[in-house]
Amino acid sequence: MKIGLLSDVVFSGGAQRVARDVGAGLAGRHHNVRFLSEYDGKPMPGGGGLHYTPIPYTKMWHRARFGPPRPVRRALTFFLSRSWDYILASRRLRTDDVDVWNVHNIHGRRMPVWFPFRLSRTKPVIWTFHDMWPITGGCIYAGASQGFLKNCRICTCEFAVNAEKQGFARAGFALRRSLWKFQHDITIVSPSKWLRDEVGRSASAGHVRVEVIPNGIDISLYRPLDRATCRRKHGIPVDAYVALILAGQANEPRKGLDSAAAIAAEAMRRQKKLIFVVAGRSADSVVDAFPERCIALPYSNEQQTIVEYYNVADLFLSPSLAENFPLTILEAMACGVPVVTFGCGGIPEQIVDGQTGFCVPVGDRTAAVSAILSILDDAAVHARLSSAARQHVEQEFTLEIMIDRYEKLMHGLGRR
Repeated sequence: MKIGLLSDVVFSGGAQRVARDVGAGLAGRHHNVRFLSEYDGKPMPGGGGLHYTPIPYTKMWHRARFGPPRPVRRALTFFLSRSWDYILASRRLRTDDVDVWNVHNIHGRRMPVWFPFRLSRTKPVIWTFHDMWPITGGCIYAGASQGFLKNCRICTCEFAVNAEKQGFARAGFALRRSLWKFQHDITIVSPSKWLRDEVGRSASAGHVRVEVIPNGIDISLYRPLDRATCRRKHGIPVDAYVALILAGQANEPRKGLDSAAAIAAEAMRRQKKLIFVVAGRSADSVVDAFPERCIALPYSNEQQTIVEYYNVADLFLSPSLAENFPLTILEAMACGVPVVTFGCGGIPEQIVDGQTGFCVPVGDRTAAVSAILSILDDAAVHARLSSAARQHVEQEFTLEIMIDRYEKLMHGLGRR
């Protein structure tokens, strides 16, 4: 089968990694996979059987020293230059080159929202939703706002950025609703049942077919390692209790790092042997807001180093207030690390509460502290949770299971 993958960039976050894993997995099963993505200056990765088609960012109007004022040139860059770039890129792949498209994250850079709909005019499209952006006025999570159920006329989402608050949400939602109304052949894939239900409730895409395919990870890479060895390597006290937090985007309120700092302070006050380890792009800035006995680990893009970071920990704290189906929780459990998290989005579908970790009500810091202490204060409980967490990922969330489901769906659509 000839498969086209589409993502905003090749590298970066979890959605892009899922796209690469799906592509590499299908290529490993002798499918012809082409990956269409923006070129961001980094070398395109080789191997894995994937064929990359980069989309250069021209900025032809944005860089011009003549013509309309700068704000207008910026708008022309987005609506004209980028649209033209994507039209040209899609023409590089002839109709016969692709049997089915799989679209992943497209809002991280400058990809036009209409592009997947254009692709669906000639071939079936599987659009994997990694968040709510395709069905809202521009917010990646609606939060307490229910605007996406009607028209997003007034943005009340607590996670919205300034542009959305200033009135762009209504126009963005109107565009999406019109596109979904006239979509040709799109099947939505949701990693979680929660997001499937949100799509079904939406005023834009509620009529579209949705399949649930949970994200999967490589359990041969994410696995338990010797904890003492990993701690010595990264300068963590061997005899301490260690809780790990990943801080990738400290400026996003939905990541809940304020809650994490408060939880850490109370948990360390009640358990004197406990320290918190923070890893990720924003680790250094986040640690400054935490109490004492908090260590920042240097940012790394190497997956083996990230596996070692998980393995220094006795537990993993995920304080996010809005998520879909985060890979970090699966990775921690695959490394035999129990998880304490707020039960938002699709996270309750990842964790068996009380068996592989604890899912507490969103924002309930007291319950999170109690869950942390219940894991640390009883070695038998920790051992039971650790073993069950690894086993749960092995049974439900491997790459092979995810690729099987995508392959079955693609075969069904490609034969039509």
